[in-house]
Amino acid sequence: MHQTQTELADGRGLAAAILRQRGDQIEVVCHSGFGQDGLKRESWPMKNSFAALILERGRTGYLQDAALRPELEFPQAKSGPPMRSVLAAPLRVAGKPSGSLQIYDTSPRNWS
Repeated sequence: MHQTQTELADGRGLAAAILRQRGDQIEVVCHSGFGQDGLKRESWPMKNSFAALILERGRTGYLQDAALRPELEFPQAKSGPPMRSVLAAPLRVAGKPSGSLQIYDTSPRNWS
């Protein structure tokens, strides 16, 4: 995961995670870039997640500044600055949405 993260961007303030839906929860399968202390939470209700929006729409999306949508949850580090923006793509298994690949930045970001 770390190699992919550094290939996608300069790595400064960036993190990445793969999330999957398990029943009515979304859970982190693997992650990189959240520091030595790891994540605050490994799972949370699907209905509160940014991943739910991505899976419902079935296409890549982003949130430029999480401060504009405080009701949406995505992985956060236990320590250090909060993730402020996210780029996500849906993952499918046998043609059905099952999770998402997400890239995060600690600064608001216009993903291009």
